[in-house]
Order: sequence, then structure tokens, then C-alpha cells
Amino acid sequence: MGARGFVLDMADAATWPGERWVSPAAPGLSLRNAVRALSVFLGGTLVGSAGQFGFHELGHGSRAAAVGYRPFYGRGSPGSVDAVLADRRRGALTTHWLPFTLGSVFSGTGGYTAVFDDEARFPILTDEVAGWGGPTAMGGLNFEMLLADGIEERSQAGGTSTGMLALYASSKLAARDYAPGSGPLNDITNILDFYQEAGEDVSYEDIRSGGLVALFGSGLFYELVLRFGRSFTGGDTRFTAFRYGGFTLPNTAFYLNAEGTSYRVTSSWRSGSLVLPFGVELPQSGSTGTEYTVGARYEGERWHAAATTYLGQGLGTDLQGGLRLGAGLWATGGYARIDRKSLAGARVIGDLRNGKGNEWYLGLRVSPPRDRSR
Repeated sequence: MGARGFVLDMADAATWPGERWVSPAAPGLSLRNAVRALSVFLGGTLVGSAGQFGFHELGHGSRAAAVGYRPFYGRGSPGSVDAVLADRRRGALTTHWLPFTLGSVFSGTGGYTAVFDDEARFPILTDEVAGWGGPTAMGGLNFEMLLADGIEERSQAGGTSTGMLALYASSKLAARDYAPGSGPLNDITNILDFYQEAGEDVSYEDIRSGGLVALFGSGLFYELVLRFGRSFTGGDTRFTAFRYGGFTLPNTAFYLNAEGTSYRVTSSWRSGSLVLPFGVELPQSGSTGTEYTVGARYEGERWHAAATTYLGQGLGTDLQGGLRLGAGLWATGGYARIDRKSLAGARVIGDLRNGKGNEWYLGLRVSPPRDRSR
């Protein structure tokens, strides 16, 4: 997902001043080491939180776009549909997610996603709209969990930073920021209403506790905490995930699906430049079956490539690659074949018209030198 990579790159770049401009002092607790640790942490936290918010809204917007709506993004917290319509009349809404997210970095204000029946990307799939309301409401929380998943993927390959600790934890616990309430813009209320109408036994506490399991059931969380603590005494702020016998500690994600909730457990095995990720997604309710993930990634000095396949209710494939153009500058690209029948596919498919999607992306990425310590 190109948008997810952009958010993570943006947060990661905010850690560089602390990493590059404040050199560590001798091992031990000192003012210089503390300044370095905090500057890395705060940089990633402040910029990452804004990117996380924007990515949450993209989760809603992308699910609405899949049935034909053109999503609009607005700032503030409107309490009613009339307030949203007033924002539209005065031109306060945008259809462009990227400037909306970049603006969040500097403004620090809240926001929302809205759709209108007279604004469409393609003829709205009226037969799909009613059943797609739940996945649209779930899209925000699911995209935040996907953001944490992206940090895990990077920690197993090129490496990650202690500056990602707060972003990682808050993405896993995003559901705990919401409480049931009234009004058409309350995510949790809309999700619970959808499950109730669908006959799924999912409660507010189930959703809140799912995030806790996802966080405390993830090995990367403990390593981020440990590395953050060590950074105050001169320890490295950038690292690759701990491995034992080539395997990383497992990580857990919690997802909301149209047919109920699920936990996804992932890990990987590495030998030199070759990384083999694998995972399993286990539904906790509903009729959807277990899904499996297998893949391979090569991490070279001048290029990298990856292929991932999702097997279960449907079949999906994700291909990615990158070519180093210069110091820290990479040209990247990818292709994804997405099947809405799969749990993973339903969360990200961009167009429901034929049940399968083919998505391409190209871009540039600026990144720090990769950690090849393991």
C-alpha cells in the first residue's frame, strides 16, 4: 500500500534529526544520550500521530470509494449531518487525501470523512451499499492496525526506530480512543449497529480488548520498549527485529470484518538477505474460514523485491520492488491482485465492480541506511 508507506516514511524521517545531529555519548545515562533518545521518540510520535489520523480517515474513504462514492475529507468534529453539509457549501472539504494528511501534521485538528449521493467515482453499486456500510465504518480502525503491521514488516527487513513506539502502540489500541455514542459519525456505534443487524455477537468490550491482545501479544512491542529504554544510555535507536534461530518473535493484529472479528498472527524467518514472512488469520466469530499468508523478500544493497500471497476464502498476491538511486533515495513500485472474498482483500480492495482488483503504484522513497546487524 503506497499510502501506508508514505505515512511510515514521513514518521521515520522525523526521527532522523535526533539520530544524525545528536551523536551518542559514552555508554551510560547522560544528558546527551537522553536528548538523543527523546528527540528521536518525539519526532516519530508527533509526525506519526498526524499521519495515523490521516490514514484512519483514508480507511473510511477507501471503503466508500470501493462502491463508487467519491470521499471528501474535512477538518473539525461536526456533530450532525447539517454541519457536514455546511462545510461542503463553504468549500471546506477536499477530495485529496494527501494534502489533508499533510495539513494534519501542522494543524493538529481533528477531521472526518463524508460521502454524497451526487458525487461518484463510477455509478454507485446500490446493491452493495447496504452491506458495505459496516466495512466502511470499520475501515478507520482496520487501517490503523495495518499501519502497525507495516512497522512490523519494516522491523523484519530494513529495520525500524524507537521513534515508532508511540505510533505502533496507539495504532494497536486505536479502538480504545472511541466510545459508543449517538450521531452518524461515531465509528464504534456504527460498527456495533452493523454487527447487531448482521446477528454477530460482538460487543464494545470485545473490540477494546482485541486491541490489547494485539499489542501485548506482539513481540515487537516489547523490543520497542526495551530499545527505547536503552537509548537513554547510548543504545542504538534503529534496529532490526530480534531473531532466534532465524525466526522473529510473533506479532498479533486484531481486525474487524463484515462477518465478525479475527486475530492475525505473523512472523518471519531470515537468512542473510532473504526474509520469508508467514502468518495465519483466525476468525473469532462469523462463518469466514482461516486464512494463511506466505511470502519471500530479498534485501540487497542496491535493490529489494518481495512477493506475498494470501490463501483462504480468496487468493491475493502482492508484489513489491525497489531500486537504489543514490544515498538514501529509492525508486519503488508494486502490484497487488486483491480478492474481496479474502479477509485481507476486503480491507483494501479499491473497486467492488468485479470482486477482484488490480492495483499498481510507483514512487520515490527517502530512507536511512538499513540496519543489517542481524
